[in-house]
Amino acid sequence: MTGLQIYFRRLFFNPYVTRDILRHPSISGQIELTADLSHWVCVCENIFDEDTPRDEDWWPETLELVASHTALIHCRVGYTEGPQVADPLDPESKEATEAHLKWWAAIWENQAKRGFCQSWNEPEHGPPPYLQVLPYTQQPVADLWNINTSVRNLLKDRFEKKFLNQNES
Repeated sequence: MTGLQIYFRRLFFNPYVTRDILRHPSISGQIELTADLSHWVCVCENIFDEDTPRDEDWWPETLELVASHTALIHCRVGYTEGPQVADPLDPESKEATEAHLKWWAAIWENQAKRGFCQSWNEPEHGPPPYLQVLPYTQQPVADLWNINTSVRNLLKDRFEKKFLNQNES
C-alpha cells in the first residue's frame, strides 16, 4: 500500500488526473490518499458542486473515488484564489467552508462503509505564506491556533451529529 497526498505540484495535483488514475483497475487497494481538497479548489479556481452544470458530470464520481482511497483528511478550507481561507468561520468564507464540510462528510461516509472504526482528520491551516498577512508589517490576519482549534471543534460537532447521534436512534 502506498500513501500519497493530494497536493499541487504533485501527481494528484488536480481532480481530473486523480480521477483517471484512480479509475485504473490496477490501482484498487494499492493507494491510500491524504485528501487535501483545498489544493484542487485553488488549482481549478472552482468550488466543486455536483448541482452545477460545470461539475455535475464528473465531480460526484471523482469525490467517490477519492473517498474510497482516503485514509487521512487534511482539513484545510481552500478558496478559488488560494489553498487556504483566512478564517473558515468568517461569513465571507461560508460557501467554501460548507463545500469542504460536505466533501469531508462524504469521505467519512465512505470510510464508515469500508468498516473504519475511526476517521483521521487533521485541521491543517498553516502559517504564512498559507495564512494571509497584512502588507508592510507581514502580520498574520488571523490567529492560527484559534483557526485550527475552531476547525477541530467544528469537525467534532459535525462528525458526532452525523455518526454518533444516528447510532442512538
